[in-house]
Amino acid sequence: MNKNSNNADKNVKYCTSCKKCWEITLIDNFRKKQRKIFYYEDFPAYGKERETCDKCKRRDKMGQMGWIAHLCATQDRKELEEFLGEKGFKDPKFAANEFLRAERELRKEKTKKNDKIKSSGIKNE
Repeated sequence: MNKNSNNADKNVKYCTSCKKCWEITLIDNFRKKQRKIFYYEDFPAYGKERETCDKCKRRDKMGQMGWIAHLCATQDRKELEEFLGEKGFKDPKFAANEFLRAERELRKEKTKKNDKIKSSGIKNE
């Protein structure tokens, strides 16, 4: 076994919630270190440490509607489609498009309201 194989066995973990292998990598880009999580779709899970990934921990903590709201706010279409499919939506792609469209409309309405308040000189508290 070479060094890369040993690192993969040590760093890559298997999430029992989303059933994907994942690893955390620190990327050093001169100004600051960034923490990046990589997910692997078709990665062998045999012998990997079992640990719930950060995304699933966050999703479980938020609740289902909170997670949908988060995915819409971040415009994560792929993850939203996957989540809706897991929840039994017959056409998760269509449902994701509708959720994302509704979120964009709400954001536009909020912007319009804030612009109207600013132009009228009323403080929004």
